[in-house]
Amino acid sequence: RMVDHVLSGYFSCLFCYGQTGTGKTTTIMGKVEPVSEQGLLLRLMNDLFTEMNRLESEGSEVHCKVQMLEVYNEKVRDLLVPMNSKDGKDGKGRQHPEVHVHPKLGVYVKGVADEPVDSFENCVQLIEYGNTMKTVAATAMNAKSSRAHTIFKLMVEKRGGTDNTIVTSEAFFVDLAGRENEKTTKVSGERLVELTFINQSLMWLASCIQALAKPESRKSMAPGAAHTNLMSRFRNSKLTLLLSNALSGNSKTSMIGTLSPALANFEESYSTLTFASTVKNIKIKAKPASAVDKDALVKSLQEELQHLKEQLADSEEKTHADALTDKLEATEALMERYRKGWEEAQSEAKRLMSQRGADLEKLGAPRWSWAVHSV
Repeated sequence: RMVDHVLSGYFSCLFCYGQTGTGKTTTIMGKVEPVSEQGLLLRLMNDLFTEMNRLESEGSEVHCKVQMLEVYNEKVRDLLVPMNSKDGKDGKGRQHPEVHVHPKLGVYVKGVADEPVDSFENCVQLIEYGNTMKTVAATAMNAKSSRAHTIFKLMVEKRGGTDNTIVTSEAFFVDLAGRENEKTTKVSGERLVELTFINQSLMWLASCIQALAKPESRKSMAPGAAHTNLMSRFRNSKLTLLLSNALSGNSKTSMIGTLSPALANFEESYSTLTFASTVKNIKIKAKPASAVDKDALVKSLQEELQHLKEQLADSEEKTHADALTDKLEATEALMERYRKGWEEAQSEAKRLMSQRGADLEKLGAPRWSWAVHSV
């Protein structure tokens, strides 16, 4: 169903929630080989490209881009940027992208790579590289415990005719770091700091879910209602802010709860089921995304950019000027993202792909070449 939703213009989201060590990463990511052990993300991408090839054979034009982010200790990292990569414009690294909220376009991330993909094999390469760059560590509960939340974002543009009007859709796959207990995981030092950030962000996520499940909150999500108070709930954590569109916006969202079969983990399993029951009470009537004129959108961003430059020139207070400068840079990055053509994006992606291959050779990760040839 998610493939149909994506190609029909709906926004979609699937996230895994549960205690640490219960199989969330395996459920979302899985393995490339054998096929029977592939996770839901790989299965959807395989089906999606099969359907995209069918649509292209019928005359449609479909473009697909992906992002892979990690929220580690309340800092956002781009998992697809090669190690020590420098931005060609200012020479600065892009290790910690910034999350912004645009009044018209919603939540977006400044400084993150939008990687164009044209095949399932290409997508597998990126996922494998991103998984290699993830932050993992051993605890008493899990030998390969994810120490951060992983968000894989898929962006699809579908154009059926010769005009410049396109229909866009987005799909999120979220591998949440598991809830942890200090006594059972037996962590200390840096791992304990990670535990604190993980549990805190999951607490804010649960708080948002509980608030959205209330009848008065569902009324506030009706068309034309004010979203100011609604968005304020998501600003407490980078994780909830990144997922705000998927949880409260125009999105078809699903959740998978992972449970431990051990009797000793009964309380944690019960907590997961309670959370799932609360998620089920959230009712959102999603509608297909409206058609977007890319030229008009770029023109609107150019006008906003000019207005910000005028405000910055008239600003006298340093604090206000710094805020305007940050907003100006974010708008410039957003405009460049929409202005960049498909061929230009593919050319840059090939350059980054060769850098990723060199990175994995340095790390001694043989699965890079294995993933390319075995899919």
